[in-house]
Amino acid sequence: MKRIKFIPFVVAGALVLFLPHTTHACGGRLATIVENPEKIAASVETGPSGKTYYLDSRGDYLLDASQVKISSGLAEAIARKFLERTYPGAKELEFEAFTFEHGAFVYMFDTHLPNSAVSYHIGPVRYATDHFHLHVDAITGDVYGIGCGGGPGQVVVKYNPTEYPAELRDKTLPLAQFNTSFVARQGSPPRLDGVIDPNEWWDAAHKRIHVGANYPTVTDYG
Repeated sequence: MKRIKFIPFVVAGALVLFLPHTTHACGGRLATIVENPEKIAASVETGPSGKTYYLDSRGDYLLDASQVKISSGLAEAIARKFLERTYPGAKELEFEAFTFEHGAFVYMFDTHLPNSAVSYHIGPVRYATDHFHLHVDAITGDVYGIGCGGGPGQVVVKYNPTEYPAELRDKTLPLAQFNTSFVARQGSPPRLDGVIDPNEWWDAAHKRIHVGANYPTVTDYG
């Protein structure tokens, strides 16, 4: 595991924490919404369709703010409405990250589905969990189902702007990319390098995370 350094970045009044280059499902990467990405990009990449993508020094994507049609506040509202209609028992909707996966820039949310199991596969590894990854397209507002590696799959709900208040269009939220569940002592942060150093981690708080098949009902296959 790489050592992780949190980098604060402000987008349209919202504080967002960005991590170094991280690869997700099918080559997905973290993304940042910025003004005029061509002026600050460290490199340029051409997609299969000939579209130009701008990347920062970590190899993560830079999305021009002018292309974003769905604000973070609106994206959360879309995610909540989808859950209310599809999985009314869902709990604890949380923002995970803003990423570029499977050809789309998406807000990724996580929710707990009590008494159910969601099956994922990442390469040759398949596992089941009671957490569901929900993706909202930052440009179209569409909601994606579960795809490879828990990334966005097929569109399951098309965005309907008439269902949401107009003030949500420009609402931004203070979101953190892959916000950690670990809380270390002030003044002595541990290094996230895959090595358990008792002196670094002494007296740190943590949350137990379980991966495995706990429930008999499989909600979806990824």
